[in-house]
Amino acid sequence: MNKKWFSVSMILALIFSLLVPVGALSAVDNDNVYQRETGSLMIHKYSLEADEMDDGVEGNGEVEQFVPSDAEPLEGVTFKITRTHSFNPFTDEWSEDPGAPIEVITDSTGVALFGNLPLGRYMVEETDGPDFVNLNEDTYYVDIPMTNEEGTELNYDVHIFPKNDVIRGSVNLFKMDRYESALEGVKFALYKVVDDGEDQLINGELMTDAYGKIHVDELMYGDYYFIELEPANGYVGTGETMHSFSVESSGEVDPVWVTNYKIPEIDKQVNGGDSLEINREENFTYTLHIDLPGDIGSYNSFVISDQLDPMLHFEGVNFVEADGVDVESALSFDNTNNLLSWSATDFSALSGKSELIISFDASIMNDAEGAIENKGELEFENEYEVDGDVESDITTVTPTIGSIQVTKFAKDDDPETANPLDGAKFQLKDSEGNDVDGVHSGVNGVFNWDRLDYGTYYLHEVEAPDGYRLLTQPIEIIVGEGDGADGVDVEMNVFNSESDWELPATGGIGTSIFTAIGLALMVLALGLYLRRRNQMA
Repeated sequence: MNKKWFSVSMILALIFSLLVPVGALSAVDNDNVYQRETGSLMIHKYSLEADEMDDGVEGNGEVEQFVPSDAEPLEGVTFKITRTHSFNPFTDEWSEDPGAPIEVITDSTGVALFGNLPLGRYMVEETDGPDFVNLNEDTYYVDIPMTNEEGTELNYDVHIFPKNDVIRGSVNLFKMDRYESALEGVKFALYKVVDDGEDQLINGELMTDAYGKIHVDELMYGDYYFIELEPANGYVGTGETMHSFSVESSGEVDPVWVTNYKIPEIDKQVNGGDSLEINREENFTYTLHIDLPGDIGSYNSFVISDQLDPMLHFEGVNFVEADGVDVESALSFDNTNNLLSWSATDFSALSGKSELIISFDASIMNDAEGAIENKGELEFENEYEVDGDVESDITTVTPTIGSIQVTKFAKDDDPETANPLDGAKFQLKDSEGNDVDGVHSGVNGVFNWDRLDYGTYYLHEVEAPDGYRLLTQPIEIIVGEGDGADGVDVEMNVFNSESDWELPATGGIGTSIFTAIGLALMVLALGLYLRRRNQMA
């Protein structure tokens, strides 16, 4: 019988020990009522979007509590608890009794367990956590044991469910030109930096609005960058340059400013226009006008070139100026096989300037014919390693070439029916008296001078045909166009008079008869004068 009661007693004791929660048991009175001397605190940490943070309910310390469906267990949050008061379960008294801090980090399930805690009041602090959430800076207190909501039971194993809102930031990008005017319609892509993999494309179709603005929100914690995909029309882009920013806290980050500058332009003129007709071997002036970009000071390269036609001869540089200031030393000049180039070497000298002007002279070679086309070219690379090239409009220089054709006739001949006179010789001279192609004998009375520059010429007859008088004065001929000119290809007829007397033979009457007649007239005049004077006296 005693053995039977002993077995029953042991079984009941075992069952009672299994029903008692974790913690030590102590007898408090003679009625065998036991109290726990230790308890536990289990923190269940979750992350949640900021706009859902108010969806939860007040905690009650129980293990079964409401957790929003979108909440995610949050690993890596450091909690520190510090006992501020101790509790004596035998006397039901609380006393100030600071303890040493204890730290635990939440595991992959978001749980931080503080076990075997002496009974008392604990200050709970969140001291560290993942970068992508906002830490809860509030300090709160937990009692162990904790009385339930109904006030009927003590909970020695307290569960709390704090939540952290996920960091979400927003950013504004502003696209402007050098004058801070908004650039609409510029396309960007947005990427998130991934430390151990390929960066994540967030949006590849972002376009600036009428204010040059792109707004992106709901960005998680991390590093980001914009890439400019399509610059505004007429502007140089920023290429593969990353326009970076970071989301480190909730709210709006500092705006990203991206400035575009216009594509530089080049214009070429010849003697102030786009075309010129000029004599061969006569100097004329080419002028290159280059619009300097606002960020020229940060450019990597800036090269102006001009490939002269083989029929042109380079005569020399007149000046290189930027906004009226001599900057020839800021560019390196080269001439290789008629390829003229000016390469910027001192960008600081060009910084802040708006227009670069290069002036140089050239001439047309003597054997050139027809229109000669020419253009300037600009090649560049900006600080973002975006390169490009632009060309000027074509300028044209044309050698002015004329001709003179002279046909020799007798004075009264009709050029339509008469045959030209043969046997004359002519010499053509320019306005400075220089001989042009020697003395021409002509062919059957026709004389030709080809490939003449525009200008004034003088035709001298150096020998007349037999039986005809030699011209005593040169004939002025103006080859060219415009008022006063005889034309580009001048055709003219020259008439000679016949010699209509014969010279007397040597020793003949010669001029004696004319001398006698002259003397007689003089005597007659003298007599008339004397007679008139006597009458007046």
